[in-house]
Amino acid sequence: MNRLLTLLSILAYLSSIFYLIDAFFVSIPAAFLSATLSAILVLATLFTVKWGTKMIVTVLLAIGFYVFMIERASISTILLAFGTNATILSLFLLIPLVGTYMSSTGFLHALKENVVAYEAKHGNKPYKMSYGLMMSIAFILNFGTIAIVKQIADESFRGYREKKLTLHIMRGFAFCMLWSPYFVNVGLVLTLFYVSWFDIAVYGLGFAFVYACLSALFLPLVAFKDDPVIEKLAAPSISKASSIRPLVQFSLIFVLLSFTMYYALDATMLAVVSLLAIFMPIVYSIFRRDTKIYTADAITQMSGAFTRLKNELGIFIAAGFFGTALALTSVGDYLSTMLVNVANGSIFIVIVSVMIVTVALSMIGVHPIIVIIGLSSSLHPDTFGVTPVFVAMLLLLSWTLATQVSPFSGQMLMSARLIKTPALQLSKQNALFIATCFICFAGILYALERLGLI
Repeated sequence: MNRLLTLLSILAYLSSIFYLIDAFFVSIPAAFLSATLSAILVLATLFTVKWGTKMIVTVLLAIGFYVFMIERASISTILLAFGTNATILSLFLLIPLVGTYMSSTGFLHALKENVVAYEAKHGNKPYKMSYGLMMSIAFILNFGTIAIVKQIADESFRGYREKKLTLHIMRGFAFCMLWSPYFVNVGLVLTLFYVSWFDIAVYGLGFAFVYACLSALFLPLVAFKDDPVIEKLAAPSISKASSIRPLVQFSLIFVLLSFTMYYALDATMLAVVSLLAIFMPIVYSIFRRDTKIYTADAITQMSGAFTRLKNELGIFIAAGFFGTALALTSVGDYLSTMLVNVANGSIFIVIVSVMIVTVALSMIGVHPIIVIIGLSSSLHPDTFGVTPVFVAMLLLLSWTLATQVSPFSGQMLMSARLIKTPALQLSKQNALFIATCFICFAGILYALERLGLI
C-alpha cells in the first residue's frame, strides 16, 4: 500500500511537470499527459478519501460526464478537462518544496532564534509577534505557515492564551489570501477572468490592510471557555542568534525572480512560481553546498504528497472537470440573467448575494473552489456593467471570508487540530469578526465601483 501511495505521489509531480512544459512551451502532448495523470489521480482519491469528500468528487465527476455526453463533447475535450486545474495543483504540490528547503537548511530555525532574542530585548508580545510573522512569511510559505508559527509560539512565547493565539494566527493567514500571488485562491480568480496580478495588487493590499486593522480591534473580544494563560519561564537567552540574512536573501531573490519572469514571459504567475519552486531550492542548495540535506528532505516531502493532499487533489481536479463541462452549457447565462433580475440593477445586491452564497455553501462543506468556479460561469462582467477586476476581487473576498468561518476549510481544520478543539468552536468565535469584515468589504467594494475606481 505504501508503495502504491508513493507511486501516486510521483504521478502527481509528473502531472505538474508536464503542465509546466505545456505552460511555457505550448506542448499538446504534454497537456494530454498532464490531464491523463490527473484523471488517474482523481480516480485514485475515490478509494482513499473519507466518504464526505468521496461523495463530493463523485457528484462533480458524474455531473461533468453527463454534461459532456449531452453536449457530445469529443474524447480529447473530456480528457483535457481533467487538467483544467493543473495550475492550482502544481502550486499546491510544489510551493511546499520552498518551505522544505528553508527548514532543512536552518533558515526557519534562525528565524525562531531571532524571535526569542527580540522577545528578550523588547518584551513579551505574543499576539503582535505571531500576527507579524504570519504577514511576513505566509505569503510565500502558504498553508504550512500556520503550523510553523504555532510551533514558534509554543517554544518561544509566554503569557498568552493558546486558543486565542491560534485563532489570531489563522486570521493572519487570511491577510495573505487577499493579495499574495503565491496563493491558490488568488491564482484561480486571475486565471478565470484573465486578469493580471498587477491589476488587483493595490486593491488586494488595501483590503488586507482593512482586514488587519479589524483583526487588531477584535482580538480583545476573543474568549474561549477553557483557555488558560500559558505561563512558563522565558525562553533561554541566546548569546548570539543565527543571522536571518540567508532567509531574507532567499525570499527576496524568489520574489524578484517571480515578478521578473511573470513580467517578461507569456505565462501565469502560478506557472512561474511553480517553476521557481522546483529549480530555485536546487540551485541555491548547490551554491550553499547543502544539496544532500535538501534532497533527503525533499524526497521525504514528495513521497508523502498524495497521502497528505489527497482531499485537495480530488476536489481540485473534479472541480476543474465540472467547471469545464458547465462552460459548455447555457447554465451560466441562465444564472447570470436570474441574478440580474434579483439584483434589479443594484451592484450592491450582487456583491452581497455572491458573498452570502459563497459563505453559506462553505458552511455546509462545499469547498470554495467549487463555488467560485460555478459562480464564475454566471458572473459575466459585461452583463453587470463592471470590470473583470471587480468580479475577480469580489470572488477573492468571498473565498477569504468563507474559509475563515467554515468549520470545513483547511486552515480551520488545521488550527483546530493544533489546539485539539472542535473546528465549529473556532468558527463560532470568528463569526462576529467575519460578519464585520463582510459588511466592511461589501461597502468598500461597492464604493470603489460607484466611484469608478475598480
